[in-house]
Amino acid sequence: MREEEVWFSHREKKWVVKDGKFSWTDTKEIWDWDNCTVDFAKTLKDELVVVVRSKTDANSTYLGKYLFNWNDVPGKEDNLITSFKADPDINWISHASIIKTENGRTIQIFTEEKSAQITLGENNETAILKIDGILKQELQVKKENGDLKIYSGKPVELRFMLGFEACKISEPIVECYTARKNIPEKKEGPKKRWVFRIEDDYWIWAWAKEGIDIKSSDVYELYKLINERITSPSDGNNIFKVELEDEDNRHLFDWDDIPGNRDNKLIELIRDHIPELLPTARIKKTDNTTIDITDGKNRASLKLNDEKTRAIMTVNDVVTDDFNVKNENARLKIFENRIIPVIYQPSVDTLGNFLREVHCAKRIQGNDGPVEVEVTLIFNNEQLRKHSLVDKIYEKIRWLRYGRTRDIESFTIIVRNDAKENAFVFEDIYSDYHRLEDDTIHGDRPPAPERRIKYYFNSYNHPIVFVNTSNHAMAGHDSNHDIWKWEYIPWVKNAPVKLGSKTRDEINGEFKPIIKF
Repeated sequence: MREEEVWFSHREKKWVVKDGKFSWTDTKEIWDWDNCTVDFAKTLKDELVVVVRSKTDANSTYLGKYLFNWNDVPGKEDNLITSFKADPDINWISHASIIKTENGRTIQIFTEEKSAQITLGENNETAILKIDGILKQELQVKKENGDLKIYSGKPVELRFMLGFEACKISEPIVECYTARKNIPEKKEGPKKRWVFRIEDDYWIWAWAKEGIDIKSSDVYELYKLINERITSPSDGNNIFKVELEDEDNRHLFDWDDIPGNRDNKLIELIRDHIPELLPTARIKKTDNTTIDITDGKNRASLKLNDEKTRAIMTVNDVVTDDFNVKNENARLKIFENRIIPVIYQPSVDTLGNFLREVHCAKRIQGNDGPVEVEVTLIFNNEQLRKHSLVDKIYEKIRWLRYGRTRDIESFTIIVRNDAKENAFVFEDIYSDYHRLEDDTIHGDRPPAPERRIKYYFNSYNHPIVFVNTSNHAMAGHDSNHDIWKWEYIPWVKNAPVKLGSKTRDEINGEFKPIIKF
């Protein structure tokens, strides 16, 4: 990925959301985005895809911690005191006086020497904590059953992506431009910019710098790179390359260190599958191809394949996991082999309809068979666009039938030795080419066919899935090209989603239906 940040503009029809219903208008506008990076990928048909990214910081109440109920203060301050007494800046709260102002919008906490205030924001969505008049923290507020619940939000990074196929590009020019004319408080210009156009509706540009020729600019270098890739279609693949700080498949241990002083690393790994495994378990290696672990009650083994590129784990005679093996400096190193998809969802759809959790449950089909990964996505809710009038009724039915209002969808990733044979199975949830405004799409009835994987993220371990409709039907292709997407990369430290390994049955078991149908 290129690290230079540029401006990106695109022309699109305006959309509106009214009474929960999404729709397009006939009015077109140009939208300007700063601090963007540009990358490239290829389709399976060898067409160039330009990938534009942006990101911002936010606080997640879902991933954060519950603190206290605003309505319980004053009178029931136990949760409030417990939540803050470990904070060295306000650990005096245990012996402080706590009152609420007459308008009910500020909680005052004070002693003779110290003071703090928690004040609700204008729309009851945030609350500000100040200590001795200095801003300490922005808290998050959620309305639950008529109460205002206060949470500490976990800092997360929200990532956005817009991708489009590029066949036509114009040479950069210098022109006078005013950015964000449709957002008066953020308007910039008029002033000169360097800009080139892709297709009819996309522009990449930067403000011109005094004394620098356009052909010496980063914008011109980016133009040359895109133009070269358009005219050289064989250069590239269908993997989105992105620089990330967090490793996705970490090194676990060296095969040659077992048995020996690294046995504890292996025991920790086995305990992910056998929590009750004793720390005194016996470890034995046979022919340098198999490691056996047993504590008398439980047993596990790791076996290398003939090529020594893969290690299969068996627990109590059941194949449970596999790992990558790499030969580095004549040593066999064992790495995680996590298959985790990257999920893209139209950012418009996050008006309460966003992704909360991603669970990947791996199933191994024998020593040389394919790996199947059951992926389960948990969404905050399922808002119907075309049928918004029945949305509340459907939500109530979901609560009665499943004991939840969150929407849960699952699909399968099939991973084979030849990555070209990898596939998705979207049983009952394939979107085909339906778009965000559609909300009753349940394609690929059983027996569902395999769908070829169109794009990957950084490696073949991370196939890309697009959530295309309002009822979360999905596919390996994007049906909403003209809408920015949330980019969910589940394994990074500051991801706005939880990453787990539960099966769909395990997740369903956590919810109890109110009425059995």
